[in-house]
Amino acid sequence: MSGEAGPVLPCRPAGDATGGVGWSPPDLDHRRPAWPWVDYDGASEDVARPSELRSGAEVRGFRAAAAVVIAWAAVAASACRPVAEIRPDDVRSYTAPRPPAAAKPPERGQAAIRYELPAGWVDAGAGGMRLATIRTAGENADPAEVGEITIIPASGTLESNATRWQEQLTPKADPEKVARAISAADKVDVDGIESSILLLLDDATENQQAILAAVIPVDDTSSLFVKFKGAAALAQRLRPPFTEFVRSIRWK
Repeated sequence: MSGEAGPVLPCRPAGDATGGVGWSPPDLDHRRPAWPWVDYDGASEDVARPSELRSGAEVRGFRAAAAVVIAWAAVAASACRPVAEIRPDDVRSYTAPRPPAAAKPPERGQAAIRYELPAGWVDAGAGGMRLATIRTAGENADPAEVGEITIIPASGTLESNATRWQEQLTPKADPEKVARAISAADKVDVDGIESSILLLLDDATENQQAILAAVIPVDDTSSLFVKFKGAAALAQRLRPPFTEFVRSIRWK
């Protein structure tokens, strides 16, 4: 064979006159296909069909020519594929931008909230849904002065939570009573966020129970709840230090 380069196999656009797709080989005569780039014994000549070959060298030459044609066909077919064509063995990955995360209240395992305890109050730590549990007096204090305050992340509106808390005191909460409690709520600044402190009472004339609760909005759907439930008389006494405690809470 000579050192001449083989033919460049053109891509045939889909749906052309021949109806084919991809590369197009040279026309082959069924009786005597021509390969002008195949050289035998230093001279360029046609390649006859295998049945017409007269020597082993010519048979080997024909096989070599066929291998070259097949190789060029594979290259041409591959080169003609669109770059974006999806193939069975493709593995592709895509990266989509994440939307910015909204501010959320702290959770267990994240940075702890910070606060300042009033004199005599005891930090009992966190656990479960509770970001903090605070006792309003030590172990040796008068039981009448010992209450528990919790801080938890939650959701819902001020009205819906006030109704839920009132129902913990009176099974059938009076909507007007809830509305009055919300109207009378103290508004306090907690790290630049306006927050509400409510005092809810049951209807008992003796041993009256109460819920003293603060709602600190964090975003449009989440809040921090600071809550005491116990004797109404203790709730009234705790209200000033409770308010200062709520003002001191930080989580950012």
